Amino acid sequence: APSAPPPPSPTNVQVIAPATLQAGYTFDAMYDGVTFTVTVPEGGVVKGQRFIVPFVPPAGQDAVPRATAVGEPISSANSGGGGGGSTIPTGVWRDSLCDCLRFGPCHPHFLNAWFCRLVLMGQILTRMKMTWLGFRTRGNPDDRRWKSTFSIMVKLTIAYYVLDILTSPADPETGDDDVNVTLNSVIGSAMFFYTTYVLIQLRATLRHVYSIPEESCLCLYEMGLCGNNP
Repeated sequence: APSAPPPPSPTNVQVIAPATLQAGYTFDAMYDGVTFTVTVPEGGVVKGQRFIVPFVPPAGQDAVPRATAVGEPISSANSGGGGGGSTIPTGVWRDSLCDCLRFGPCHPHFLNAWFCRLVLMGQILTRMKMTWLGFRTRGNPDDRRWKSTFSIMVKLTIAYYVLDILTSPADPETGDDDVNVTLNSVIGSAMFFYTTYVLIQLRATLRHVYSIPEESCLCLYEMGLCGNNP
């Protein structure tokens, strides 16, 4: 019988760090449709830094000495946020707090987050298989409640804007419509607390699923004004 071909030998490939990471952190990189895990070397890396890692290509393929960290655009064609290579990295948030205008003020994600944040949250909740109340259902394959999450969030958005318009007083300074002023305040407060609660649940789930470590609250932690983010 013919002997099996020897396994392909590791090849050194160049990886672009998707964020500033300490030594020992891991993230996924991709080459030619093959995803492999990269461990940050001693000394750590900074965002955009290129470093060399070993890569074993699948049998029958030759590796080209270059790889790009998952989620890092490699050309202007992918810089719009929607290309085919937008796999989520692990161990780090893809974007920082100041990257909200990375693709310009007219990008759909920015506009959704500003005007229809529940719609954007509904998309992410659905991808994470979470209900509109922020509960995970991934552990139970028979639980299909997450499939209706997006439609519920859209309906909540429509209901909120309709109620906000109907209860908005014509002139809140006159005090002639105290009932509508109270109702409008209650509706706004309820939406605020609901959005905050679901965002906390969603953020905790994302950190757990993608192994994102705790981070300090910008410079406020060093100033003693706040503790660590959960």
